[in-house]
Amino acid sequence: MGDLNLDKFLEELSKIDSREGIKTIAAMLLNELMKKEREIYLRESIENKANGYYERQLACFLGNLGLSIPGDRKSEFRPAILPAEWQKADESFFKTLKTELIYLKKDGYKSRVEAKREIFEYIECFYNSKRLHSALGYNSPKEYLEKYYRGYFKCA
Repeated sequence: MGDLNLDKFLEELSKIDSREGIKTIAAMLLNELMKKEREIYLRESIENKANGYYERQLACFLGNLGLSIPGDRKSEFRPAILPAEWQKADESFFKTLKTELIYLKKDGYKSRVEAKREIFEYIECFYNSKRLHSALGYNSPKEYLEKYYRGYFKCA
């Protein structure tokens, strides 16, 4: 998403004639706020740099907002506007990965290829399909998504 200037914002705001339009403006505004927050954060961290974006859907009263979450090279920055469960999700996953897979491998890995293969198998064959997650109501991510798409979980 490009820079949001006041003229563009006001132009988009004047075009709103539907709930979808409001949703678009809300996503634009949140994306720009997160981008600015990262810019301010990186001013204080000389050794760190911006490092692209990753996409997330944020559920709210308007529906799902498509967000482009800004990242940094050290993976330390988290926008304050994100829900609390998103704030430390990456750290929680990596802690689990290390505890359940890497630390149990006493002799280490023979090569990067072997490490990548085993980590991929752990994520796809166990973590996403079988392992229960407390943040998902003790469902696996696969079960949670299946229930979500069948309408099991309703938005407030």
